[in-house]
Amino acid sequence: MGLSQTDGDRLMTVLALSVAGPKGLIELTFESGETIALVGDVSQLGPEVSSLLTGSTKVGPKLVIDGVSATPAARMGREMIRRHLSMLRPVEEAPLNPRWKVLRILEEPLRALRPEMSKKARFETIASCLADLEVDVATLSAMPSALSASERQSVALARAVVAKPSLLAAVDPFARLEVEDQARLANQLLHLVSDSSVALLLILSDLAMAAHLADRIAVVSEGAIVEAGSAQDMRLIPRMNYSRMIAAATRSF
Repeated sequence: MGLSQTDGDRLMTVLALSVAGPKGLIELTFESGETIALVGDVSQLGPEVSSLLTGSTKVGPKLVIDGVSATPAARMGREMIRRHLSMLRPVEEAPLNPRWKVLRILEEPLRALRPEMSKKARFETIASCLADLEVDVATLSAMPSALSASERQSVALARAVVAKPSLLAAVDPFARLEVEDQARLANQLLHLVSDSSVALLLILSDLAMAAHLADRIAVVSEGAIVEAGSAQDMRLIPRMNYSRMIAAATRSF
């Protein structure tokens, strides 16, 4: 299935993310444009993904791109991780510098990861990204404090994907958003995955949203995957109690 704790994926591997749990490593293998959701006991998984980006861990989590493994322990590994992995957090944790206008916020990852870009190319890339996410280009002149929670999360999403990562890890991205704003973000994520090659990892507690967005779902308990399958199978033929909760939750979505 390409979603396991011990065995590698038999399909063409685009990238694989391993995050450490109490019972070992949870290994996930993605195809381009695929969405995998982790649900259940996932509270420790977000910090593990974050540790890859910050370099705050030297063991455990790793990222594998086309068979090349990268860990934060080596400089080249850290650079590879920053180039290929990005993260979307809850809106209150969005990395939006309150002293910068949105344009500068969105330029930052391009300056860091695409230093060869001209100023004009950066602006065109940013404008194209906002158009894809249906965000008004006039937002570029705004300060974060002038934006609603939904608008800030849209900017955070644009910042996360403007440099075209291979994998976007979205950790509880719908938290603190109103229902209509959750629907907007869900549509943005669906369009993002369908219109690009980025893979999406969802780590969240909203079972109905996971089933709505994901191609595959893995149920995590005590740091281990206890059941995994396609989103449709998990809705129709769940085998374990927690998976049955997923099926029940989707009936009201």
